[in-house]
Amino acid sequence: MTRYLRTTPVVLKWLLVLCSVIPAAHAVNIEEPLLLVATDRLARSPYRETVLIVAPVGGNQHLGLIVNRPTDARIGALFPDYAPAQQIVDPLFFGGPELVGAVFAAVRTADPPSQLSLPLMAGLFLVTDAETIDRIIATAPNDARYFTGFVVWQPGELALEIDGGLWHTRSADPHALFDAHPLQLWHELVPSGSGVVAEQKSTQGPAYAATAAR
Repeated sequence: MTRYLRTTPVVLKWLLVLCSVIPAAHAVNIEEPLLLVATDRLARSPYRETVLIVAPVGGNQHLGLIVNRPTDARIGALFPDYAPAQQIVDPLFFGGPELVGAVFAAVRTADPPSQLSLPLMAGLFLVTDAETIDRIIATAPNDARYFTGFVVWQPGELALEIDGGLWHTRSADPHALFDAHPLQLWHELVPSGSGVVAEQKSTQGPAYAATAAR
């Protein structure tokens, strides 16, 4: 899996060493992890009916994972010669348009699984290095959820999107990431009466990833 993940540590090292700055005041505290739930303003965008877990990474920037976009791909099919990968039950999830093609593992644990694990919230980490992901697959393959790609907000972007009504916000909840019925998650979290029209299903998998560039 090392070749498949070769670009990831460089990007995550950059994210981990960013210097924190004091943000402008907002009604929502974006310096804490959040759940974002797409509003009707995103109904015609690639982020239609998405739910994201978002974490500040310093420098007034944010990283997020789309948690309700399972693809048709399976880790076992991606690595057919790696026997432990055949035990993974859930599909690969599309996490966002940045670094699509690299695989990440989201795990619930009290301590960082490796130096290149990014904290998403208390007790939830995004593992980025191949060695640790291999170890997770070998020892507890179904205790993680696997993603390709993620979303990045540059300084000030997330605040502008929230203030512009693109997202409903909720307190961060790791259960959303591991929800057993991800395709129903948006419908469960969107506020009633929000006016979102759901006349067609959201695009998933590679087709969604191809159109999701920010």
